[in-house]
Amino acid sequence: MRKSIIIISFILFIGAVIVGLVAYFRRPQSPAALPPNGTVATTPTILPPLSPASIDAFLKASNFPTGDTITLGTPKGGVVVKNFYKTIVDTEEGFVWIRDNDDYRISYNTADSNFYIDIFSQPFDMARKKAEKDFLDILDISQSDACKLKVVEFAPADEANLAGGNLRLSFCIPHP
Repeated sequence: MRKSIIIISFILFIGAVIVGLVAYFRRPQSPAALPPNGTVATTPTILPPLSPASIDAFLKASNFPTGDTITLGTPKGGVVVKNFYKTIVDTEEGFVWIRDNDDYRISYNTADSNFYIDIFSQPFDMARKKAEKDFLDILDISQSDACKLKVVEFAPADEANLAGGNLRLSFCIPHP
C-alpha cells in the first residue's frame, strides 16, 4: 500500500513538472518585448535566390507542382501555363506570391485558384498595363487564355472611381 502511494505521488509530481514546463514555454511574450503600440510587426519573408535543384526540393516538400507547365482548370476549359511555382517570391496562408514590387503584387490563392493583382502605384493605367504584361509573361500565356482564368485586380485607395473594386483584366470583355 505504501509503495503504491509513493508511485502515484511520483507520477503526479512528474505530471506537474511536465504541465509547468509546457505552461512556461507557451506563455505570451512579456509586454517589454512588444513594440510600444502593443502589436507585433510582421513583414513577409522574402525567399533568397535558390539554385534549380533547391527550388525543385522546395516544390516537392511543399507539395507544389514541379513540372515545367501546369494545366489550370476553368469553366471555359483548361489553360496550360508556365509553372509559376518555380519563381515564387513568398508564401503566406494559402497564397503564393508570384511577383511583389513597389508598383504591384501578383499572387495566387491555392484554395480557390484565383489570381490577384494588387496595383499600388500611380498613374493607375500605366501600372496596370505593366502588371498585366508581367502576369502574361510569368504564365507565358495569351490574353485570350488569361481571360479564361479567374483574375481579380485591385486599384489603389486613392483611385476614387476604382478603389476597392474587383476589376477584371483590362483586355478581357466585358471591361470593368
